[in-house]
Amino acid sequence: MMNRLVCAAAAALIAGAQPAAAQNYLGAELAYANDLDLGVGLRVDLPLEAVHERFRVTGSFIYFFPGESSDEIPGVDADLEYWEINANGRFRIANDDVSLTPYVGAGINIGRLTGSVDISGVGGASESSTELGLNVLGGLEFGRGPSRPFVEVRYEVGGGEQLVVSGGINIPIGS
Repeated sequence: MMNRLVCAAAAALIAGAQPAAAQNYLGAELAYANDLDLGVGLRVDLPLEAVHERFRVTGSFIYFFPGESSDEIPGVDADLEYWEINANGRFRIANDDVSLTPYVGAGINIGRLTGSVDISGVGGASESSTELGLNVLGGLEFGRGPSRPFVEVRYEVGGGEQLVVSGGINIPIGS
């Protein structure tokens, strides 16, 4: 079921790339989430001018590095992993200053949390959970050149249930 959902979201992103003259971007980002600490990710940003000339679709994958609390307890080894996939629609707000473009948007979030614990002499256990949530976001794109640095604030409702602040750079790909 999860694979079908991810494939459908990817197909929608790719199919949404209208017309060839509009610019596609590939980007890297650094993120901080109030529950999960630092994360690194990749994103794809595509125009969807069939909706509106300022509408874009952004897909991202972010891998977070949550802090581990087991360092304080001798004989306990705990490990947490969290990653998320986001598909967001973004509307670039008209602005006279072409070097600064604000945007707002919303989308979906798929988050996967895996945790394991091993207690010396007792044994271990692991658990994982995948949840679907909604994103509400806003941000700024900077620059006039081909590369587009950005900062973004996203709140995840359901799924990750957290505030994520990210920044990075998008570089043009394709024609």
